[in-house]
Amino acid sequence: MNPLIVFLVGILALLAGTAFGYYARQSLAKRKAGTVEQKLQEKIAKAQQEGEQVVERARQESRRILEVGKEEDEERKRNVPREVDSVEHHLSPPLVIPEGSIIDRPH
Repeated sequence: MNPLIVFLVGILALLAGTAFGYYARQSLAKRKAGTVEQKLQEKIAKAQQEGEQVVERARQESRRILEVGKEEDEERKRNVPREVDSVEHHLSPPLVIPEGSIIDRPH
């Protein structure tokens, strides 16, 4: 066999092997990238779901705090008249003007 033909066949086989290896590697990389991408999408979805749960718990807690505040406010409003009466009673004893005092005399 002619050495030139053997050399050309060897070069062609080398090129074919290189091309096949390149495309096989690209195919594996795409599949692996697809798997990584899928895992990232799953992690993103999980993070979004957890974020929504945190927001919902915060909303529930804020509603509860507002409700407690409203109840306390209403209780204070109900107690204000009683407290005012109690304070007025303690702070303003009946005014007694003794007879013959300056205030009692006509001018």
